[in-house]
Amino acid sequence: MKSLLPIFVRSQLVMVVLSVVNPAAMAAGFMLQEQNAVQTGDFGAGGAAIAEDASTNFYNPAGLVRLKIPELVLAANYIQLNTQYSGSVNYINAAAGANTTQQVTDNRGGSGNVIPAFHLAYPLADGLVAGLSLVTPMGLSTNYQSDTYVKYNATKTALNTLDIAPSLGLALTRHWSLGLGADIERLSAQLNNYATFNPADTSIDTDTLSQNKAYAWGYGYHGGVLYQVSPQTRFGLAYHSQVAFAATGNSTFTGPLAIGSSSTPPSYHDNTASVKFRQPANTMLSAYHNFGNAWSLLGTITYTQWDVFKNLNLQNVVVLDPTTFGPGTIDVNLPQNFHNTWRASLGANYRVNEAWLVRAGVGFDQTPTNNADRNLRLPDENRYATSIGAHYQITRMVGLDGGWTHEFIRNAAINNTETEGSQQTTVNGMSKSSADVIGVQLTWHFA
Repeated sequence: MKSLLPIFVRSQLVMVVLSVVNPAAMAAGFMLQEQNAVQTGDFGAGGAAIAEDASTNFYNPAGLVRLKIPELVLAANYIQLNTQYSGSVNYINAAAGANTTQQVTDNRGGSGNVIPAFHLAYPLADGLVAGLSLVTPMGLSTNYQSDTYVKYNATKTALNTLDIAPSLGLALTRHWSLGLGADIERLSAQLNNYATFNPADTSIDTDTLSQNKAYAWGYGYHGGVLYQVSPQTRFGLAYHSQVAFAATGNSTFTGPLAIGSSSTPPSYHDNTASVKFRQPANTMLSAYHNFGNAWSLLGTITYTQWDVFKNLNLQNVVVLDPTTFGPGTIDVNLPQNFHNTWRASLGANYRVNEAWLVRAGVGFDQTPTNNADRNLRLPDENRYATSIGAHYQITRMVGLDGGWTHEFIRNAAINNTETEGSQQTTVNGMSKSSADVIGVQLTWHFA
């Protein structure tokens, strides 16, 4: 029975990752950049400098001073992730006499998700503007098919963070402005996957479903400066701080391997699991220049400090205690060794007439993962993007934006072996992914 312990340990390892990152998220490093439809239409070019609507409250609150009347932005982005794994999954458990390999072809794990955003700007006095944003910095899910050995690593994975971000923007001079705000974030995470004793033994079904949820509040800040060289040219520098999470949650393990359970079906439950994590800080530098009445050029460079994500330690993981043949708890450490990343985007706007504006952008987003530690749960790679979008001013008070981004994600090679006790699992193959984002936005001027 001692050989069962590693199986239960591995079934909970993914919860550590899930509590803090999401393999489905759009930006490399598993963070969402699309907090309005304008950024979807130009891949975030000019994010800290454009400051043309209330969403600047989140990107760079110093840009709030450019808004002279109250303004409301309601946006939503539909994100479709397409990801699939092909390769081998080798499962070894010496104590159970298990050594079996399955060739997997196109096990799909993509999903569609709607990411809403709310932004409000309200001038308090000349040169002083308040802002409020409700956004989702992380908020996607994957769901791998459960008919292959992949299910012993992951089936359903979901992560959401809600960021409540109040800010103030202050004009210091005719050219310089400053902004500062708070980030109050609520994290919720869910994981479903399976554990087993010997997947090749069809005489008995030991597949057991592991379901895990974790929750936490985290607090940080964001701020920025905006330098308006002239009405045609401006530069923005913005910073989002780390957000620390101390997540707690519950874990249930339902099925034949919940040995000794008196419930029907057999199930273990524990509500003391915990994990600590720091969401990385990022710095954004943007520029905007208008060449006249028609053309504008925008660009952004973002640096994300993912090197804080080295190891994850999950405490009080519910497992089978081999001495009592009942539930027990252990601590699990999982190294990731992420590195800092760069993201760059370049975009252009063309004003057709007073009502219509079209935009486009291209960009590159670097992955924080490395070849040695990349695994099936986090098959991230570098990605390239193209975007198009448009703005239509319906009336003097109401404007509508739309945008579309397609991300070309490089194939992620995975050659990873995990050993826990008598169990060894080797994944050797390729993860192929791409993504599409479609955004819409309504902007309302209250004047």
